[in-house]
Amino acid sequence: IIPMIIVLCYLAMEPFARRTLPRVLVTWNLVLRSKFKHPDVGRSLIAGAILGTLYSLVEVMDAAITLGQGKVPDDFMYIGQGLNSMIKIRYALAAIIHDVPEAIFYTITAFFLYTMLVSLINKPRIHNALFFVLFSLLWGSLIYQSWTSLLFYGPSIALITLVLLNHFDLLTGIIAVSISHLLIAFPVTFQIQKWYAGTSWLGICTVVAVALYGFKLQGTQSTEKSLRK
Repeated sequence: IIPMIIVLCYLAMEPFARRTLPRVLVTWNLVLRSKFKHPDVGRSLIAGAILGTLYSLVEVMDAAITLGQGKVPDDFMYIGQGLNSMIKIRYALAAIIHDVPEAIFYTITAFFLYTMLVSLINKPRIHNALFFVLFSLLWGSLIYQSWTSLLFYGPSIALITLVLLNHFDLLTGIIAVSISHLLIAFPVTFQIQKWYAGTSWLGICTVVAVALYGFKLQGTQSTEKSLRK
């Protein structure tokens, strides 16, 4: 069912994107054509790793604020997945694979909403402000844990998403959401003696590897330019 929903959402989003924001589809199309070593893909990997880490930090801060108010964070989407990741590495790998379709769905939905607003309202300040308000209310109410979810969590997620939409592309968004889910679901610790340190370091190393591969692709572009000179 999820792949069918993703396909339908993409088919609905693509015409608006091609007409209003064709740049957001460039690296996604490169990946679909198996051009994984293109420098633009590297840029998307680096940006996705950074934005995904920011997303996860917002999640952690919102949970910390909720705990400070004497409430239990309602991370119902990730608790079971995180516990499974702590038990065995194969469960952690399954969690990584499981998050990709969900990340594609969330990213395409955000881009669909934004491209619709851009096509309807031809003034950047207005459609950006409208998207910010709508996305803040959507995520603040969807992941509602306390009043801070509406005042902090929703606006923070909307702000990061606006940066993503205005400066990056669809592939960056998919990587960012995948990494944020990974960092939230995995038990992150830098203490090697912890019994779940193996899966924790797997998550951390995955994010670092994505960013390093992106820098490698960017370095390849710089080397090619210097050789041409």
